[in-house]
Amino acid sequence: MALAAGEEYYGIVNSVLLKYKDIFEKNTTGTDQDHTDFCTQFITKITSGSDNYLDPCLKVLKWLNYSKEEANMPHKSEHCKYLNYWLRDTLKNIEYNEYKTSEFYKKMESEKKNYTSLFNICKEEIQDIDDLIFKNIKSLYQLYTIFNTFKINHLNSINNYCIYGKMCVQLYSEYGNSCSVDNINEAFCKQLLNFKEEYNGFMEPHNICSEVQKTLPNPGAENDVSDSEEGEGYEPYQELPGSGFGFHSGSILGQMGYIKFNILIAFVIMLIISSISFILYKFTPFGLLLRPHIQMIRNKMLNAKDEEQPLLGNYENKSMNFQNNPHNVQYHSLRN
Repeated sequence: MALAAGEEYYGIVNSVLLKYKDIFEKNTTGTDQDHTDFCTQFITKITSGSDNYLDPCLKVLKWLNYSKEEANMPHKSEHCKYLNYWLRDTLKNIEYNEYKTSEFYKKMESEKKNYTSLFNICKEEIQDIDDLIFKNIKSLYQLYTIFNTFKINHLNSINNYCIYGKMCVQLYSEYGNSCSVDNINEAFCKQLLNFKEEYNGFMEPHNICSEVQKTLPNPGAENDVSDSEEGEGYEPYQELPGSGFGFHSGSILGQMGYIKFNILIAFVIMLIISSISFILYKFTPFGLLLRPHIQMIRNKMLNAKDEEQPLLGNYENKSMNFQNNPHNVQYHSLRN
C-alpha cells in the first residue's frame, strides 16, 4: 500500500480532520452484537487476545457502515481520509503495536469476507502515513484547534480568550523553525503560510487582545515585525546573551527580567564558591596549608587589641580648677 502524500492531509486538517472529529465520535459509539462478536474473534487471531485492538476494530466497522448509509456519497473521500488519520493515530498509541494502518485494515477485510463491499468503500484511501508527515499533521491539527478556539471564544466574549491567540503565535513560530533549515518540509511550510494568511486576515479588522501579535511573518523568517504590526505590549522571544537558549517574555525568566536573573546567577555562584571553599578547607590538604596563615593573622589582630587596652586604661578624666588660673577673668554683674 502506497504512502499517503503529505500535501493531501496538510490541506484538509481544518476542513476535514477537525470537522469530522465530533461526527466520528457520535457515529461510532454504542454497541452492536455482530460487530462485537466479529472483533472479539478477530483480535484473538491477530494477537494474544489483547483488548487494545477491540475499540479500533469496532469503530472501523461502525464508521464504514455509517459512510455506506450516507446519501451524500461525494463526501466519501473525506470520510475515508478521516478514518485513515484516526486509525493511524489510534494504532500509534497502542503499546507494542505490531501493525501499520493498511495492514490492520487488510486483516480485518480478509477475516470478514462476506463484507467485501463494506471494506471497498475506503480501500483506496487507507494508506500508511510516515512518521514525519504524521507529526506535521498533528502539529497543524493542534495549531488549527487552538486558532478555532481563539476565534469562537472571541465571538462568544469568553473571558481570557486572548491566551489562545498567544499560543497560536508561539506554536506558529516553533513549527516554522523547520522551514528555514531545509526543504524537506516544503509542503508543510506552504500550509503554515496558508495559516499565516488566515490568522492575519482574522486579526487585521479586529481590535482585540493588545498583548497578542497582530501580524505573523512568513514561516521560518526572522520575526522582524515592525512596531506598528505588533500588538501593544507584545514582547517577542528573547535570548540570553551567550547562553545558547532563549525564553519568551511570558515565561518565568521573562517576567523576572535580566536584572533579577543576573542577581540570581551571582547569588548561586557565591553559594557554590563558599561551599567549595568550605570543603577544601575542612576535608583536603589545602586546609592544612591554610590554617597556619589564618592563625598568624588572628594572633596579630589579638596583639594589636591588647596594645590598645593599656592606653584606654590610663586615661583619666581630670577636672580642671579654673578659679585659680591666672588667665581667669572675673565677671562682675552690674546691678541697678
